[in-house]
Amino acid sequence: MNLSRGRTALAVLSGAAFLLPLTGTAAADPAPQPVFDHSGAAVTTTNFGQLKYFYEAADGTLAQYTQDDPIGQGAGPSLGGALHSRPAAVTVNADDDMYVFATGADDAVWFRKFVRATWGPWTSIGGRSLTAPAVSCAADTQPLVYVVGGDGALWRRSLAGGGWSSLGGRMGSAPAAVPAVSGTCAVEQDLFVRGDNGAVYENRAGTGWTRVGGLTFQAPTVIRLPNGSTEVYVIGTDGALYLASRAPGGVFSSFHRIGGVFTSSPSAQLWRSGTLRVVVGQGADGRVWRGTSRVGSSIWAWTRPF
Repeated sequence: MNLSRGRTALAVLSGAAFLLPLTGTAAADPAPQPVFDHSGAAVTTTNFGQLKYFYEAADGTLAQYTQDDPIGQGAGPSLGGALHSRPAAVTVNADDDMYVFATGADDAVWFRKFVRATWGPWTSIGGRSLTAPAVSCAADTQPLVYVVGGDGALWRRSLAGGGWSSLGGRMGSAPAAVPAVSGTCAVEQDLFVRGDNGAVYENRAGTGWTRVGGLTFQAPTVIRLPNGSTEVYVIGTDGALYLASRAPGGVFSSFHRIGGVFTSSPSAQLWRSGTLRVVVGQGADGRVWRGTSRVGSSIWAWTRPF
């Protein structure tokens, strides 16, 4: 499904670029433009109660920070590289194999893998990405990577084998995928993206794009709760965090305001055995901020994790 209508122009908000609709029509759509967002952070959880943060350091390399549950925290060694987007991370299987992805300076997708307490080298899986990647995993515990390709469509590649395949459409932001939680992959692939009209759209298990709603200038993020409910988070036009939820078998609610101030796309995860929701992003001070709320609660706490 083509999410764009009419001509598009490149607009800039809070240091990130996004495709916005304009009035009128054009003879042909222009070439898609990069929508890189370097700010913010990626989060993933492990089987051992850790919450792992990955973010771009001031020198453009990949930095990491770990919070252990219930105690302990600290920065890990630099993971190097030359990031051209914010990272995406996933933990798969009971052995806590961890992958971190980012778009490189060559616009290809690169990753590092953490296995048996050792980080492997940066490895390219090719492609041409106009955005930060999104990553989830399938039942075979192999990461599935999603990017907006050079044609503006959504593309996917599995590390289990094979090349890039197009899922079509015309995206207005980086994609978001339901993440693995503590090494357990999502049952189905559920994807979200900002359309060129500013609303959020969903592609559930390859059934095509449907409108969720809202209005945002950033990419969305998503989590699935232990009871099967889906929660989508976006940054509103006022910079605050908003949430829409869907119970199993239901439809999405309207977006309601949670609060906070973000200047980047958010990243969400479940922590502490699926009882605590965590949403991270860059605050107005340029630092990484974290909002946390117990599942089922409407109360959110805001802290700087490091």
